[in-house]
Amino acid sequence: MSRDTRVYKDADRFNPDRYRPLPDGTPGEPHPVGHFGFGRRSCVGKYLADNSCWAVIATVLATSRIEKKRDENGRVVEPTVQFTNGGTCHPEHFECWIQPRSAKSIELLAAASSTSSVKRRIYLTPSFSNPGKDRATAKEEAEGPEEG
Repeated sequence: MSRDTRVYKDADRFNPDRYRPLPDGTPGEPHPVGHFGFGRRSCVGKYLADNSCWAVIATVLATSRIEKKRDENGRVVEPTVQFTNGGTCHPEHFECWIQPRSAKSIELLAAASSTSSVKRRIYLTPSFSNPGKDRATAKEEAEGPEEG
């Protein structure tokens, strides 16, 4: 449905700007619908799923800096954007750099992860001085659900 070339120009290309209003003020391309089904048989958890995804994305963007990977000389490595095909489409593997925006960000992320059923320990060595060279290192250990 979302790859219908009658509705979406260049439907196979990832372009979130397609949904923005056009310069002349008219609406952009329509947002895709249908991923939760239709009518009486639509997913009962669609609002929970949409709101949960929004909360996760907003949290990651508010607390983390996400940048393109850099090579050993500090030059930006342009990722190749490719997607899988099939019933569920997702991006192919690509490398990037994710670093907490501040020490407070680390606290917020740690507090959020401590409320989940899977407890995680995150060891971060933040380096905010030179983002091109000194990257944060992170080691994460996952433990099973807490017994209690």
